Parts: sequence; C-alpha cells; structure tokens
Amino acid sequence: GNPLSRFIKAIADIFVPLLPALVAGGLMMALNNVLTAEGLFGGQALTERWGWLKDYAALINMISAAAFAFLPVLVGYSATKRFGGNVYLGAAMGAAMVSTQLTSAYEIETARQAGTIEVWHLFGLTVDKIGYQAMVIPVLCVSWLLAYIEKWLHKRLSGTADFLLTPLITLLVTGFLTFVV
Repeated sequence: GNPLSRFIKAIADIFVPLLPALVAGGLMMALNNVLTAEGLFGGQALTERWGWLKDYAALINMISAAAFAFLPVLVGYSATKRFGGNVYLGAAMGAAMVSTQLTSAYEIETARQAGTIEVWHLFGLTVDKIGYQAMVIPVLCVSWLLAYIEKWLHKRLSGTADFLLTPLITLLVTGFLTFVV
C-alpha cells in the first residue's frame, strides 16, 4: 500500500489491542462519576448518602485510572511489538517514562513555579526530570527507536553477547536519548 495506508495500519496495529483497557477504564470513570457527583440524584452524591459506597468508588476510581496513568507502558509494549522489537523492553522503557522518580507531566507547571523540578547533568546538558504520563507520540517514537536499535544489535552480536548485551545497550541508548532529546 501507499505510505498513508501503511501509517494508518501501523497506528491501528498499535492501538486496537489497547482499546479494551481504555474503554473499560473510561466506563469505570463514568461509574465513579455517577457515584460521586454532587446533585445528580438529589442534593448529595451517592457516596455521601450511603457512606459504605465511598471505598467502592475509591477502588473503582483507582482501577479506572490505571490504563491512562500507565498509557506509555501499554503503548510501549504494543508499539515495540508492531515495530519488531522485544515487547518487554518496550514496556520497561514505557515504565521508565512514567517513573515516580520523575516530576509528573500533570504537575509540570506547578513544579516549575515552585522551582522543584529536579535535573540530571548529562553530556554537558541540564536535563529536567519530567515524566511522560498520558503521552502517546513520544512513546511511539521511543518504541520505534528501541526496536531499531535492538534489531541493529541483533545483526551484529551473537550468542551470549547478543543475549546479555543487546537488552542492556538497547535500554541504555534508548533511555539516554529519550530523556536528553
């Protein structure tokens, strides 16, 4: 097919497997909103009217947010699979992108105003420690790069060297490029 058709197919191959998790998360968010909305069923939220519902709503809210909060992990897995790389390296890189050691993407502005964003000093550069929560395009690029580096290394290394060094070098190079670039 033409480049546009191939691009659309690649995007579909990456995101269609994620749809059940995203749909379930969205529906659970709606359920949580029904349980906690003020004035939807009279003056009080259902969780205020019946206190025993609060913990159920809290658990539903936590589960519903997981697919969105860790979207880079899911996309990293799926995209790396589509690009021909090791899915677990893709998931690991996605997890690194939302690590708790990074300032959450949701809190960047507040952290900048407070001056609390931590930095790394890498290759003569000052690199902000900022996460990629709920971001898709960066993890797609990272997954493609990861798969490319991994396949390149597989062609040049063999046996035990390939088994031990390819994952190590792939994550190191991809990780540095992800956060520096």
